[in-house]
Amino acid sequence: VSGIQADPNIRILKKVISTTNLYDPKDLGESVTLFPNPASSYVKIFIPWFESWNQFTIEIVDLCGKKVLQQTINGSNQSIDLSGLSTGSYIVRGFDENHKLQFNKKLQKW
Repeated sequence: VSGIQADPNIRILKKVISTTNLYDPKDLGESVTLFPNPASSYVKIFIPWFESWNQFTIEIVDLCGKKVLQQTINGSNQSIDLSGLSTGSYIVRGFDENHKLQFNKKLQKW
């Protein structure tokens, strides 16, 4: 297309936005790993971009939205004890230190 030039300031702005923790929870959830899943007694959670925050609050909710477990984690690779949960499907939610939702992941407990 003639007459249109790239504005170098747009690239700089894009770079600044990408480093200020403005993330889409759906996109972040794609990179979070729960293993094993389905799980029985525990699940390991790996958050590759964890270093962007000091800590995370992990909540596990049932499919009705009731919170059944909450745990604070301080590292990118943590285990969560599932022994107190009934067999079923759950959603694992991750919140940053400002209580902003950063991801949702499905979890199957058996």
